[in-house]
Amino acid sequence: METYFIEFLVKPRKSSSKYASAEKITAIGWVKSLDAETALPIALFEVEKDGWKVDKLLTSPKKVLEHDFRSKDIGLEQFQKAQRFGRAFIYLLVDSRVSELTIEEVEDRDEVDIGSFHASRNGLAKKGKCIHFNAGSECDSVINAHSVQKGQSLTKIAQDNHVYALAERLETNGDVLIKKISIHKFSTFKGFCKYHDNLVFEPIDNFPLEPNHQQATLYAYRSICREVYVKENSYRLLSKHLTTFKEESRTKKFIADLKVGTENGLKPLLKKKDVFDSILRNEKFHEIRYVVLECRDSPNISFSGLLYPEFDFQGKVLQDLSELGKNFSLITFCSAPTKSGWAVIFSWHESDDNICFRFIDSLKEVLRSGKSIEDAVFRLVITTCENVAYSPHWWESLCQYKKDELSKYIRLNADPLTPVSSDYLKIGLSGVVSWNFINVYSSYE
Repeated sequence: METYFIEFLVKPRKSSSKYASAEKITAIGWVKSLDAETALPIALFEVEKDGWKVDKLLTSPKKVLEHDFRSKDIGLEQFQKAQRFGRAFIYLLVDSRVSELTIEEVEDRDEVDIGSFHASRNGLAKKGKCIHFNAGSECDSVINAHSVQKGQSLTKIAQDNHVYALAERLETNGDVLIKKISIHKFSTFKGFCKYHDNLVFEPIDNFPLEPNHQQATLYAYRSICREVYVKENSYRLLSKHLTTFKEESRTKKFIADLKVGTENGLKPLLKKKDVFDSILRNEKFHEIRYVVLECRDSPNISFSGLLYPEFDFQGKVLQDLSELGKNFSLITFCSAPTKSGWAVIFSWHESDDNICFRFIDSLKEVLRSGKSIEDAVFRLVITTCENVAYSPHWWESLCQYKKDELSKYIRLNADPLTPVSSDYLKIGLSGVVSWNFINVYSSYE
């Protein structure tokens, strides 16, 4: 990531602040970010978190290097601080009654109990329940169910039973962290008891993708159930954390906004699960559409994800995800083993045909325009799905440039302060993978 310099005209958030009578206060910041556009909301958040209200943008984010500050001690110090922690800010106060001052410590900074936050998150992750539609007396012990197959998928790409995957946290400087993890722990969630996990998913856990409607249903159902589990835990965590704030603050508002966004995604997701519960209960598998892209090469990643498609592969708007209370259209995408290789399977319910047909058609347009459909699918997986395992052999063979590019796009999904661009599926990550889709299967013409 690059480092961007930015300046704001600010004033204290609290009228009781000792800086309230100052004639002019300037916030000067250094922010590591993907580009100038994404640096701005990060900088705004940091300044407001420090206890200031932004009156005016004085200097738009501009890319800077270390040598730009070699003759400026404070600037060089702050630039280097941004390299370690991702962002750094100082505040300059001008008052005719006193000399110009550099404000280095901010008294009104929001305080966040990070230890309590992580303890609550870890506690929720250890709890679980069977969310099968017939959960009841027949449920035995809740297990760490795999949302990505261990036997047929993870073992194929693992090295010494380990894969590379996204860490649960960002680095202190804002970079993403890819680390090795055991295949016994990757992608697990406590959402099923052993009995129902074996009963429901046996047609995909023990058999290669043919494909058929039942398998498409099960791949989609597993992705949906994991996301329900994750989002319900996130919602509980955010709700609990909000109660720890004694007064209004920028951080509290940020967490409150995250809670609203999480709820807005969770409600339609629960409705989708109800639909899939009914399909499984009544075996109406033909209500599910699917498109399968098969590759004969050995897999280098395994994944399971879902998406409310907001933009298509040409950057056109499909649905407005900012609308509260709307039942958004949903599509799932998973890697799956086949008899002769592996495949990506897209699945959705027929009630979402309007949006999902357009989304898949835009993928076809990538091919018609002479661009790589393999790059487009890889870009989709990396930018929208955190539930991805990477082959150690493949990851370690990548040059540093490709690793850096991958990390840049992974961060789009990992950082809630990074806005989503309409063309995020249109460009980027070209030539990182050497997939070759040779067969296409579809449940519809």
